[in-house]
Amino acid sequence: NLSEAIIARASLRNTTPLGFTKEQLYATASYQAKELRGVDFGSNDLSGWNFREQGLLEASFVGTNLTDSDFRHADLRNANLSFATDGLPYGPPAILDNAHFVSADLRGAAISDPTFAETTNALLPDGAVQGLRLPRDQYLVVRNYVGLSRDDLELTSVIIQTEMVIESGGALKLVFDADRWNSLITFDEGIPVTLDGTLDLTFADDVDINSQLGRTWKIFDWTGVAPEGEFSVYSHYDWDLASLYTSGEVTLIGVPTILPGDYNHNGVVDAADYTVWKDRFGSAMALDADGNQDGAIDAADYTIWKDNYGLTSITAMSSAVSEPSGALLAASTALLLLKRRIAVDVG
Repeated sequence: NLSEAIIARASLRNTTPLGFTKEQLYATASYQAKELRGVDFGSNDLSGWNFREQGLLEASFVGTNLTDSDFRHADLRNANLSFATDGLPYGPPAILDNAHFVSADLRGAAISDPTFAETTNALLPDGAVQGLRLPRDQYLVVRNYVGLSRDDLELTSVIIQTEMVIESGGALKLVFDADRWNSLITFDEGIPVTLDGTLDLTFADDVDINSQLGRTWKIFDWTGVAPEGEFSVYSHYDWDLASLYTSGEVTLIGVPTILPGDYNHNGVVDAADYTVWKDRFGSAMALDADGNQDGAIDAADYTIWKDNYGLTSITAMSSAVSEPSGALLAASTALLLLKRRIAVDVG
C-alpha cells in the first residue's frame, strides 16, 4: 500500500511485472505533490500513464515503455530516457511512441530519439524550442537550469527557433530561485516575435523572497529580433520592468503582504474571493486563486480560502468565523459537487 507514501529518489525499477499499477503511483504523496524527483522507473511498462505537470528532475526511464504516456508540462530536466548509466547494467532506451511532451522541460535529459514523441513547445535537451506558439489557455514554464549530473553538455540559455508567438490568453511563466539564472531566453536571428499574452514572474517554493529584493534577472536577449506587442505581466510581487524590452532585465523591488485566500488582493478574505476561486477552478493559466502556488486551481485552494475567511490586512483572526456565511455554505455545496470531477481529473 503506497497511499500517501513519499517516493522521491526511490527505485521502482521492474515493478510493473510484479503488479505495480498507475493507481498505486497516483495515490502516493509524492505524485500528489508533483515531486517525483530522482525516481527510477526503469524497465517498466508505463504505457498510457499520466505524468502531466510532474516534477521528474533526474528521474530514470531506462528500458521503459512510455507509449502514449502523458508528460505535458512535466519537468524532466536531466532525466534519463536513454541508456543505463552510473554503473547500472546496460539497458535499452525508453520507448517513446506517441508519448506527449508538449511544453515539457527536457533540458539536459538523455533521450535517444524524440522524433516518435510529440514535442510541441517543449524545451529540448540542448535548450532549443523548435518554434514557440502559445495560444489561449496554453503555457510554458521556464525554470532555472540546475546543471547536469553528467558532463557532456553545458546549458546556460534557452534558444527559440522559427518563431515565438504568445497570443492573448497564452502565458510564459518564469520560476526564479536563489541561484544564478541559467535560463536566459535567446532567439535565432530574424524570427518573428509577438508578445500579446502573459509573462508570469514567480519564485520556487523554497526561496526566501525577501533575500532577493533588489536583484536583477536578465531574462531575454532580444538580439536579432524585433518584438511586436507587449506582455501583460502577472506576479504576486512588485517588479521594475523599465528594461524588459531593451536589455531584457527585470528587478524585484517589492514583496507585498498577501493574505492567504485573498484572491482578489483587496486586503480582505471574503465572498468575493470565493467567486474568483469558483471562476478559476480547474485552470492552470489564470492563477489568481492559486493559494498554495502549485500551478493549478483546485480544492486545496478552496480550503485555504475557507480556513482564512474573515481575515483582513489589519486583523488576522485565529480561525474562520464561527457562523458560516451564505457564501461559505454555497462554497461547501460547490465543493461537494466538484469532488467527482476532481477524482476523475486525478485518476
